[in-house]
Amino acid sequence: MARPRSQQHEIKRDEILEIAAQCFAERSYAAASMNDIAAAGGTSKARLYHYYESKEAILFDLLDRYTQRLLAMIGQVEATAQRRRLDDRAALHELVRAFLEEYETSATRHAALLHDSKFLGDAQRQLVGDRQRDVVPAPTRFLRRAQPQRGG
Repeated sequence: MARPRSQQHEIKRDEILEIAAQCFAERSYAAASMNDIAAAGGTSKARLYHYYESKEAILFDLLDRYTQRLLAMIGQVEATAQRRRLDDRAALHELVRAFLEEYETSATRHAALLHDSKFLGDAQRQLVGDRQRDVVPAPTRFLRRAQPQRGG
């Protein structure tokens, strides 16, 4: 039976994702190498491969986690609005606040989502794209509920 992964393992993976996102934003995914990511993280390439089998695996985990987080955030705002009985305008305000708060610390992840998903394999690109297509219309849904007179 395989040993369960330690919490430290997941923390290290989170650190690698943060560093990789920065490298992809600075150099581009195509130009950033595993050596660049390892050097930026102050580790060896061999150590990096202990956590991820490839640069594409890093990119997928980065975008997979990020799109899941965005969808979860939308769901949390909807649940909070329902639980607190917020009117539609207040719910829109909460969504905008949540997105701005998230984007304040996720600029590099967002850049990877916009520019680098094309480097994923077909199945991974489809999964990330489907989630992205679920995230994008959320603000419009909230806005239409808050301001139905705007139509459209």
